[in-house]
Amino acid sequence: MPPILIVGEAYGELEEKLGVGFVGPSGGALFRMLHSAKIITLNPGDEHCISRFYETHEPKHLDRVWKAHALEIVRTNVFNLHPPGNDLDSLCGPKAGGLPGYPPLVGSHCLRAEYEPELDRLADEILRLNPNLILCLGTLLYGLWAAALASKSGEEPRSSRLILLQVISVSALITLLLCYADGIYVP
Repeated sequence: MPPILIVGEAYGELEEKLGVGFVGPSGGALFRMLHSAKIITLNPGDEHCISRFYETHEPKHLDRVWKAHALEIVRTNVFNLHPPGNDLDSLCGPKAGGLPGYPPLVGSHCLRAEYEPELDRLADEILRLNPNLILCLGTLLYGLWAAALASKSGEEPRSSRLILLQVISVSALITLLLCYADGIYVP
């Protein structure tokens, strides 16, 4: 079965340090939720790596857990970079300088053309992986990845299902993952 693809918005400070997503506190919390929902099974080595992350704040510990579960879950971001000031609006500008065919990213501001390669990379990843489930964490993702995919292939991957969480709620995410694990939501 193709993996579950988890898509974040952009790198945080720890993600930027290592050059991969979800290796900060959100990644640790996400592993616990995926384990609670029985999507993955955290073995003692995984638990040790997660504990070491919280002791040391070294992202390499969470990266080891991601690599150990790469057949079940895959991570990426819309932007594999850390926006200045951790502000996605810094990637935007007036509509006149934005990418044609893409929705506004923040308010009425559009993504600047210089970031189009990030959307191309995301579309390529989704098409290559053809995941069973795409879980977008954040507020701005649907319009961006959908437009990026349409520009690459004309359609979204047929076997994938998109779940967009605009407001991250731990209880809602756990409920969603439990439903998926129990077959209540079957893509």
